[in-house]
Amino acid sequence: MQLTLISCDILNNSNYGVYIPSGNSTATIKNCKIADNGNHGIDFYGKILTITDCNITDNYGLGIYLGGSGNDVTSTITNCIVANNHDKGIYINERNATEITNCVITGNTADGYGGGIYSLSDVVIKDCTI
Repeated sequence: MQLTLISCDILNNSNYGVYIPSGNSTATIKNCKIADNGNHGIDFYGKILTITDCNITDNYGLGIYLGGSGNDVTSTITNCIVANNHDKGIYINERNATEITNCVITGNTADGYGGGIYSLSDVVIKDCTI
């Protein structure tokens, strides 16, 4: 499955803003506002995810959840604001190679560790404010 979202507002849903369960999925999310959803803003279990120029804010769960679903996942998050989510800003599960560049990750809360970013995998973070 391939999903492309460009210039979308994904707001006020009772559960996830974007939920991608398939282990072989590829998704591109660009120039979107994902906010005020009842659970995670983005919940991804696919293979390749690219998020660019998005605002992911004020979701009741995580801002972004990068699952693994037993796959090796490649995720790129660039020029995004991930803010004020009621659980971690970004949660990176095992088997997930992630690069985060030029992002602002702020004001996210967590019970325990990693309010901004919580990672169980290798992450490259460049030119971000956390």
